[in-house]
Amino acid sequence: MAQKEYKITFHADFGNSSSIELRLTVAEKNECYNLSYIWSDLQQTTPLTPVDINHPAYPLLEDDDMEGIIVSKNGITTQLIEHLVMNDEDLEKVSGNGTANDYRVRIIRSLATFWD
Repeated sequence: MAQKEYKITFHADFGNSSSIELRLTVAEKNECYNLSYIWSDLQQTTPLTPVDINHPAYPLLEDDDMEGIIVSKNGITTQLIEHLVMNDEDLEKVSGNGTANDYRVRIIRSLATFWD
């Protein structure tokens, strides 16, 4: 099983916070991706919860999607994950008029719709 870990920082003003970190683990097993999410506010010591208004994806994700998801490994999910972990500069080149933060939130929401 291949596994990779990433730290993604959302640099924007989300409520009272200025930086939200996503620790993302992507594991491949049996033709699936298992994505694990740990969200934290870099200015606070407590993890963010799904209903925390400081969360960059609030209120866009369901409670059970906040800790991670499992999706079938295919061309679509592979591309979504590759874009999710891109650096900000490269992602903004392909994301249209939105910011890297906004695009990542949309990718995370999209991946949740492919729950397997």
